[in-house]
Amino acid sequence: MPALASLYMPQKCAKKFEFGRAAWNTIRWSPHGRFLCLGGFGALQGHMHFWDAYKKKKIGVAHDREGPKYYDWSPDSRRFVTATVRPLRTVDNGYKIWSYAGELKKHLVINQLYQASYVTAVDGTYENKPQSPRLKGRKIQDFAAAKPVRAYVPPSLRGRAGGGLAAQLRKERAESGPTRIRNGQDGGKNNEKNRKKRERRRKKAAAASSATNGNAMAAASGATAASGEKKKSNPKPTGTTTTPSAAPPPSSEKKEPTEQEKVQKKIKSLKKKLRQISQIEEKDPATLNDGQKSKLQNKPKIEAQIVELTKKLAAM
Repeated sequence: MPALASLYMPQKCAKKFEFGRAAWNTIRWSPHGRFLCLGGFGALQGHMHFWDAYKKKKIGVAHDREGPKYYDWSPDSRRFVTATVRPLRTVDNGYKIWSYAGELKKHLVINQLYQASYVTAVDGTYENKPQSPRLKGRKIQDFAAAKPVRAYVPPSLRGRAGGGLAAQLRKERAESGPTRIRNGQDGGKNNEKNRKKRERRRKKAAAASSATNGNAMAAASGATAASGEKKKSNPKPTGTTTTPSAAPPPSSEKKEPTEQEKVQKKIKSLKKKLRQISQIEEKDPATLNDGQKSKLQNKPKIEAQIVELTKKLAAM
């Protein structure tokens, strides 16, 4: 969560003003206590917010992308310096001088810079000056209002739907990366081992089934022979006898779905298409291909079909 900066009164330790939340980890007051710099240095992006503490008003913002190691106010409270020094960075050392409102006044690059600091001054040397009139009406361009940077697209892919660099990388990954192997497909050594295991299990099951059937047939033939001998010893009077008819085999034909089931299935299919279209709408329009754009155009038609089928289902 971004850090919260607040101003407290020293007498009662009561909160007087909140500067808000942002990526801050540094507070620097000007020597006269009029101006304040809230910055995000070190592991943060180097954003600086300058405030007029007397008026509780933000007067400027700045951004030092060099990752400065040193930062402080000048003795006259009119300038703020940021410096990139060794040994933090061995190349592109230097310092920048900003105004109290975040305007870059000077940028000097020094190949090897070990320290940058202002010469201290005795209190009362410089006057406590307020904000200059020419800066009072200046519009502050905050970082949040900056135009977002779009992903780089090679010239050969510009102007194509879904032709961004990320889409191209996904396509190449799909072509060269691992794919899901379904049952029955060749998936390497593991699939070959699994296939042999399944084959052995089928053979064992077939052998056990044939042995069971053989024992059952032997028992049935023994019982038939015994009943034949019994019939010979006790002959029954001649006459017509009736034997119970065998039960008809179960019908293998599938039941035809009713009209109501067909309508329900159609509604389910259309709702699935709407969910897919909702997922497409969340993507960047510049990355959509022709098929996805066609689905977006068919959304009103699909919604109308769902309404019509729902009414039809309610009338059944």
